[in-house]
Amino acid sequence: MARSSMPDPAWGSPDPTGRGSTPPDRPAEDPGRMLGIIGIGVGATGFLVAALLLSPIGLIVNGIALGRSRRAGYRNVFAIIGLVLSAVCFIWIVYRLMTGSPTVSAG
Repeated sequence: MARSSMPDPAWGSPDPTGRGSTPPDRPAEDPGRMLGIIGIGVGATGFLVAALLLSPIGLIVNGIALGRSRRAGYRNVFAIIGLVLSAVCFIWIVYRLMTGSPTVSAG
């Protein structure tokens, strides 16, 4: 089979140094960054208000943000922090519900 002299369009323009073609360009900004920041807010709010409702929402939002970022080639630290925060909040509220202890102490 003969090799084509045309560069693969998925790999961008040919490298002027002759070492092959450059990798495809990444987006200028992480597409999941803002969603990760929103997810941190949802996870943090879960500790203060309606943890049973907001924790799973935070897990979903941060999971979507992390997936978008990874597909674009970025590492979204905000989404990772939000996932951990939401997971800890969810585990905490489930534990409190299973042990029968109140979520807010009347001091």
